[in-house]
Amino acid sequence: MGIDEAIKIAKQLNPDIGPSLDIDRKNLAEKELAAKLLKFFADNRKAIEIMKVHPGKSAAEIKALLDRNVSAHVVVSNHVGLFVYNVLNRKGDLAALADSAGKRIILSDPRIEAALAKLKPEEKAERAEKIFNIVVIELSSYFENLKEKKLDQNQIIEELTTKVTAKIGETLKTI
Repeated sequence: MGIDEAIKIAKQLNPDIGPSLDIDRKNLAEKELAAKLLKFFADNRKAIEIMKVHPGKSAAEIKALLDRNVSAHVVVSNHVGLFVYNVLNRKGDLAALADSAGKRIILSDPRIEAALAKLKPEEKAERAEKIFNIVVIELSSYFENLKEKKLDQNQIIEELTTKVTAKIGETLKTI
C-alpha cells in the first residue's frame, strides 16, 4: 500500500488526524511519514480489522453499526438476565418464559429494527417471527441441556446472551 492510500485509510479511521497527516505529508521525509503511519496502524489494529470486515463502509457507518451491536448486546443481556432469573427461581414454565423473553428481545433489539425498516409490513412480521422462533429455541434448549449440571446464573446469562445475540446476527445476515 502506498503512502497516499495509507493516509486515506488513516483519515477514515480517525478524521481528526487528517490535517496533521496532510502537514506531515508535505514536511516529513517519506521514511518518517511511513514510520508515523505504521505506528498509527499498530495502535489502531482492531479498527483496521473491523474496516476490512466491512468493505466500502465509511468510518461513520461502521461506528453506527458497532454502536447498534453494542446496544443490542446490552438489550439482549438484560432480557436474558430476567429470563434466567425467572427460570432459576421457577417463576413460570420454561416455554412461557422463553416466549415472553423472545418477544421482548425481538421488540427491543436495534439491529432487528434497522434490518426490517425497509421491508413491507407483511415481510416484517414474517422475518420477525422467524427470528423470534430461533431465539425461543435457543432460550429453551439451553436450559433443557443443563439438567444435572451446576448452575451459575452469571455464567448462564453471559453464555446465553452471546448465543442469542450471535443467532440474531446470523439470521439478520440472511435477510
